[in-house]
Amino acid sequence: MTLINRILVPTDFSEHAKQAIEYAAAFSQKFDAPLTILHVYASPVIPVPDGYVIVSATELADLRGRLSEGLDKQKAEAIAAGAKDVEAVLAEGTAWEQIVNTAKERGCDFIVMGTHGRTGLNRLAMGSVAEQIIRRAVCPVVTVRGPRG
Repeated sequence: MTLINRILVPTDFSEHAKQAIEYAAAFSQKFDAPLTILHVYASPVIPVPDGYVIVSATELADLRGRLSEGLDKQKAEAIAAGAKDVEAVLAEGTAWEQIVNTAKERGCDFIVMGTHGRTGLNRLAMGSVAEQIIRRAVCPVVTVRGPRG
């Protein structure tokens, strides 16, 4: 019986995320489990005195294109590291919500993610996406802490 059938790896394109992808690729290879790499972005808005302006459709398409290129690169790196059946997914929304929902929707039973290891005021100000996912995910979550810096 295989314990891991499908793996989800969220990425923010940081070194921490790249290390998590390498780690997940090893699990993918060992358990012959498909690997999904997910990047979640928020639609950029520009604050103005009377409210906010959402970027144009052209600018949003350009952003999505650049993010897709980054995902394609990480997909190639995961395949080179031995991952099986790799797919790259781009989603819009709140990071932790989209990660938890994607894991449910795609039947992922294992999440591997990088963590920046923020502490103190940085953690208070930035929050912890990893912490939200650990609290809400319906499957095991492994965090991979990258180099300090």
